[in-house]
Amino acid sequence: MGCGGSKGASKRYREATKALTKIKLRLHIPEAHVKKLFKVFEKVDVDHSGEINLDEFFDLFELDYDTFGQKAFTCIDVSGEHRLDFSEFFVGLWNYCPSEILRTNKSVVFAPGVA
Repeated sequence: MGCGGSKGASKRYREATKALTKIKLRLHIPEAHVKKLFKVFEKVDVDHSGEINLDEFFDLFELDYDTFGQKAFTCIDVSGEHRLDFSEFFVGLWNYCPSEILRTNKSVVFAPGVA
């Protein structure tokens, strides 16, 4: 599968990406890009809750705790639950990061040790 090599990771990936099926098809998003971001998501989700909280978000992007970072998080947090599931994380990065960053390993998202 490519998401950690375990059955648990494969199941988590299937469940996390279920809501993205139509989006992936309509936007012609390669499965490899989704898998890469899922690996990042799992590593950033240090408490293994299946969601990224504000602290994890700030750590990922090395942001200072300020209004800008909070607003960036809020823009991606469409559910308003103050945490990002994988669908919110994926769509947020897809919408707000330049596509060349998502297609390469040359960004803070794909920093060494993260992906």
